[in-house]
Amino acid sequence: MKINLRSKLGIKLELELINSLGQKIGQSYISQLIDMSDDQTIKIAAPIHESRLMLITPGTRIRAIFLDEKHGLLSFQGAITHRERTESIISLHVKIDGEFEKIQRRNYFRLDTLLNVTYCLYNGEAIDDKSAPPEPSPVKKGITRNISGNGASIVIEEEVVKGSSIDLTIWLTRETSIKVIAKVIRCTLLENTRDKKYELGLYFMKISQKDQDVLVKHIFDQQRLLLKNSIAEK
Repeated sequence: MKINLRSKLGIKLELELINSLGQKIGQSYISQLIDMSDDQTIKIAAPIHESRLMLITPGTRIRAIFLDEKHGLLSFQGAITHRERTESIISLHVKIDGEFEKIQRRNYFRLDTLLNVTYCLYNGEAIDDKSAPPEPSPVKKGITRNISGNGASIVIEEEVVKGSSIDLTIWLTRETSIKVIAKVIRCTLLENTRDKKYELGLYFMKISQKDQDVLVKHIFDQQRLLLKNSIAEK
């Protein structure tokens, strides 16, 4: 697949470090396409993690993922050739050495963020993505630690059995919320807290297309703001 990246300067990139077999190493980072030297050489912003710029070593192989309006989610591979500092911006030069590939994925970036949530447990029961849920328990409160397009990590004050289903409302802003039905994939007791608190790892089983689009846009907007602020501080 041929893609004209020159028309996409400024787009957000999800950056993965990969080994020689193309396997992901560690976590994903957020970056941005800054410029192009030629069709195979691009310049991207140094990625960030927890508000800090990550100065990746030249020679490191990467996979870049971005959203194309026509083709959807695309990726390409390459290698970092060198770093460059221009005024307050640190950039990485990347030599593209792979084809553009279409990928099917809806989780996008995982954003570390504190958001208010309300939830109901379905009486400790698990439901599949086709069945009608049973009656939920009373509404309780929690807070997110991170969120993506298909899952979240939340902190609550009760232990929940792995495999349980949960009806979740997530407040992205004071005025905007989304609703999902999620499956509990892990429940961990948090240490060093005054009261007993548990972290739940959740996978979204049911989320409307509208709510998922709102969620993904929110994540992208926050990542863009984080990138902008990080670069401005340098």
